[in-house]
Amino acid sequence: MRAPLKLAAIDLDGTLLSPDKTISAENLAALQQLREAGLEIVVATGRHITRIGSIMPFVPDARWVVTCQGAAAHSLQKGESIHSVHLTPEEANLILKTGEQLGFSCIIYAEDQVRTLGKGPFIDFYGAYAGGMPQASSPAELEGLRIHKLIWLGEEGRIDGLPELPEVKAIPLYQIRTHEWIYEFLPRQASKAVGVAAVADLLGIKAEEVVAFGDADNDIPLFQWAGHSFAMPHGMPTAREAAHEIAPVGPPESAFARAVATLHLVPCTLP
Repeated sequence: MRAPLKLAAIDLDGTLLSPDKTISAENLAALQQLREAGLEIVVATGRHITRIGSIMPFVPDARWVVTCQGAAAHSLQKGESIHSVHLTPEEANLILKTGEQLGFSCIIYAEDQVRTLGKGPFIDFYGAYAGGMPQASSPAELEGLRIHKLIWLGEEGRIDGLPELPEVKAIPLYQIRTHEWIYEFLPRQASKAVGVAAVADLLGIKAEEVVAFGDADNDIPLFQWAGHSFAMPHGMPTAREAAHEIAPVGPPESAFARAVATLHLVPCTLP
């Protein structure tokens, strides 16, 4: 028997958000169902905290957000960080140098802002994909910044082969592919599972009382940690395999709503 659910951890891109980056009426109604059933809503995204401002007004009951693939977690009510891990300067410099040598564009998720050292079509694509253009910066401006993660951008065929490159294998960090043309590097102690667990611990909620929703490989650690999990039917094959359930087949913009419907939640008295 499934433990009573107390917290819902919800991915944004590919899960709560439609392909056009909006939230469908069905998914908005599903968020309300979760709230009426008494679940704490936690957004768990790879995005930077500065890249979710246009989305969070549609999730007004979310008091917590996990960002940067779990390298950071925030209390929205208090406007403060409750969890934060960073790359060391040596790690960041190694990734930047190796990426430049291999010909990849690089995105820097510093604590304060999303930044880039260069220009190009992949940078423009990333700005449209991830909620805003990164801030152009010089190497001198990066000095002293605390960096949550670094991203390489490149052609799909080149990203395919990255895990087998000796230069990449030699980088002792958490590595994850999050899109056909996006490859990310984070501290080993970073994942969405770690970020959501930091929120759950503050609230006295156990892993078995958490339900997670996602669509990609970066959601797999969260799926493995949470007591219950749903992958979107249009998600990555490895994510679908890792989840406890797959949302019923249908339009991608309402997949999250169909997953919530299968929980058969019962409304409770709201606080």
